[in-house]
Amino acid sequence: MASVSPLTYRCQSRCALLDVITTPAGDVIVGFPRFKTSPGMTTATSSASGRERNTEDGWGKWKARAAYRMNVSRPSLSCDHLHQVVLEDEGLDCDVRAGHAEVIVRRDGTRYVVQ
Repeated sequence: MASVSPLTYRCQSRCALLDVITTPAGDVIVGFPRFKTSPGMTTATSSASGRERNTEDGWGKWKARAAYRMNVSRPSLSCDHLHQVVLEDEGLDCDVRAGHAEVIVRRDGTRYVVQ
């Protein structure tokens, strides 16, 4: 059985922001791990209806979700330490092609590869 090629994006505090898997068939799947936001951030960046649909607790614990890469453009990365940092498509595709295993994302959106 062929193996998958995993890639994980993390914040500088090591929270998982995005998991990317290339399947043996060549499909790329992106997975957004669950994360939480502070009460202030939750209030400032979401609506009651959005929280109801997308959180585990109706408040600030956001559900994990996944999609095929072709259905996700400019994914927004969030965790306890950074919020809605956009990962440009070009950067994501470049990291996948390069076969990176782990990439750290800074609050300003810059990133570096963990060797």
